[in-house]
Amino acid sequence: MLNKPRSLLLLSFACLLLATSSCVSSKKVQRDGYILDRNKIKTDNKDLNIEELEGFIQQKPNRRVLGVFRLSTFFYERFKPRWIKESLGKKPVILDTVAIHTSMREMKLYLAAKGYFHAEIDKEIKKSWNDGRKVFYHIESGTPYTLRNVTYSISDEQLEEFINKDKENSLIKPGINYDAYKLDDERYRLTAHLRNQGYYYFNRDFIQYKVDSNLQSKQMDLLIEFLQPRVRDQETGQTKEKRHLRYRMNDVTVNTDYKIMVDEYIPYDTLVVPQWIREPEKPYKYYFLYLDKLRITPPTIDRFIFLRGGRFYSVNNANLTYNRLSNLAISRFVNMHLEPVEEFPDEGYGLLNAYIDIGRNPVQVFSIEAEGTNTGGFLGMGSNFVYTNRNLLRGGEVFSIKLKGGLEMQRSFGESTPFFLGFNTVETGIEARLNLPKLFLPKRQHKYTRHAAPSTTFTTGLNFQLRPDYTRYILNFSFGYEWRETITKSHVLIPIEMNSVRIFRSVEFSDWLNDLQDPRLIYQYTNHLVPLSRYIFTYNNQPVRKNRDFFFFRSNVESSGNILNLYDRLLDRPKTDQDFHTRFGIRYAQFVRAETDFRYYKFLSPSRNLVVRIAGGVGIPFGNSEVLPVEKGFYAGGANGIRGWEIRSLGPGSFSDQENQYDKMGEVWMEGNVEYRFPMYSFLHGAIFADAGNIWMLTENIDFPGGKFDASTFREEIAISSGFGFRVDLSFFIFRVDAAIKLKNPAKEPDDRWVDLSKFQLRDIVWNFGIGYPF
Repeated sequence: MLNKPRSLLLLSFACLLLATSSCVSSKKVQRDGYILDRNKIKTDNKDLNIEELEGFIQQKPNRRVLGVFRLSTFFYERFKPRWIKESLGKKPVILDTVAIHTSMREMKLYLAAKGYFHAEIDKEIKKSWNDGRKVFYHIESGTPYTLRNVTYSISDEQLEEFINKDKENSLIKPGINYDAYKLDDERYRLTAHLRNQGYYYFNRDFIQYKVDSNLQSKQMDLLIEFLQPRVRDQETGQTKEKRHLRYRMNDVTVNTDYKIMVDEYIPYDTLVVPQWIREPEKPYKYYFLYLDKLRITPPTIDRFIFLRGGRFYSVNNANLTYNRLSNLAISRFVNMHLEPVEEFPDEGYGLLNAYIDIGRNPVQVFSIEAEGTNTGGFLGMGSNFVYTNRNLLRGGEVFSIKLKGGLEMQRSFGESTPFFLGFNTVETGIEARLNLPKLFLPKRQHKYTRHAAPSTTFTTGLNFQLRPDYTRYILNFSFGYEWRETITKSHVLIPIEMNSVRIFRSVEFSDWLNDLQDPRLIYQYTNHLVPLSRYIFTYNNQPVRKNRDFFFFRSNVESSGNILNLYDRLLDRPKTDQDFHTRFGIRYAQFVRAETDFRYYKFLSPSRNLVVRIAGGVGIPFGNSEVLPVEKGFYAGGANGIRGWEIRSLGPGSFSDQENQYDKMGEVWMEGNVEYRFPMYSFLHGAIFADAGNIWMLTENIDFPGGKFDASTFREEIAISSGFGFRVDLSFFIFRVDAAIKLKNPAKEPDDRWVDLSKFQLRDIVWNFGIGYPF
């Protein structure tokens, strides 16, 4: 039971909040009317989109904090200083019957546009508990009108051929409800389809709908008519119809030194380069304009231009060209326009020239960065000095050197003296990175990598870390490719990654390791070499600027040491006295490891959503390794995991040892999270969450009894925690505080794992601080 002082304090605080939310009394407000407390739409038709209907309600009630308290109204009504009213307060929304009738009219128009021409809407106003008013909109939609026949009227035979081939993708088909919004969507879709077939001048105004509703069975006949462009006859002054022309791309002019403010005359030099695609009778050309020196090589730009001479114009290719060129680090902005140069009405086509202006960023940049870090829930701060060359070899290559340093809070085995403000870990290092905007391969990639936004990255660096328990040096090198298969699918392939780790342990930490009965843990904190090959697949169908449900899936598979071990075995290379192979005098790791992360984002409203996450992984050491390297082990707990436990303090399995406070690592990892996110007040958002999971070992470990994974009992060893979180969302930066409590602790005896909430105390709360959302 809670002690009486604490219980009275919590009860008093709750009563105070409740009082402030309702004490905007009627004697203050009722001079102008009643506060609007709530809007509610009730309908007999489950197919109607309530969220869209709510958008037509003219008045929205003041936002509640925690779904109960209207603090903005309280600040506005009870505080006199103007800055409080404007910054923290908001004028209470007073019920307006005129706005109610306007809302009903707008809803009725919306329902008519959706095919419900005889819908009935009634209002009901009720008194709420705080003397406000609740407005209920009752909708009886009636039977919708449906489309009986859908026909097309197209006088242009060439245009008709493209429309007929695309009919299976049409949004308008017989039998569906009449929907004016869907008719607009179909007009946009048809326009985009034809513009991708070369019809550069086609627009949605050429598509006209005619509806015949003179039917007694609530059915409609729809005629989709395609109009022809009209031109004025210079001799007669009358207008006449002409056919729609398809346009082929002709020559492309690229200004690589475009400037907005220029002199009246700039003597540009011009380089003429033939395009890759050409017809026998006409070699299409690139014209490159530049000042003094061509800063970007023609092959580089050619890789990102998808408007090819001789091919028909496509709006998708035009947008892709613009996006790819804009994404070059050397590009500050890109302007692009097309001009017709010749038309052949009898043949039904014309020619377009493309003009592309590229404004360039400075090539060399120096910057100083300050950053906050969150390493598995441990906060830190750091600064970086960065030199960047955005066009190293005149091919859009980005080269950077980063000098970095930082301080962090980390778990310590023994007593440690903080260096500064509680930070007990110092980290510094240097990193060099080279990114090429193409796949670095010996074979020409002109055809099969153009739409993939490919890149190749070389990275190397040296990192120094001083912790209370050890000093660590990490030397690394990696080389890998990244490309997109589609807009939702991306791939990363790192064929070569090498990490050399040297560790110098403290005496206390070495003594603790030597006292362990299982020597495998010592290897985790001993010099080792980790040669890796890695593949990452990511699927993300999150829509841009749309509140819609989406999935995120990421899978990572990596292998270490297998090629080296095969080489050693084939050559029968000798092992050390400890029975393992080495490279450069250091034992190398050998393992396979895989992990996945699946997330589902359910949008309940524009400001509320539910996120479900399921993640897990397994790492199998073998051959030259008895255990995974410390960098590749799995951990549980912390701000981005199971928040009822501190980082790396959960598990493995049902292992329990109050004296063993060091990082807990496993070879099997399972985790699930559910989080409901909602607005609270202005930039303050809230979340209610539940986390579950644990880590395990694949084999018995003398030092961690109960830590082995057992398929028949692992469900009983799932840890569960829950809590409440606050998010301060400043758009460019999100700071997060999560308070969690343990609900099920697998480290306790089997009959005592569920926590008795009646014994809950404030000290049982685990506080987690983070930057950004946890997932």
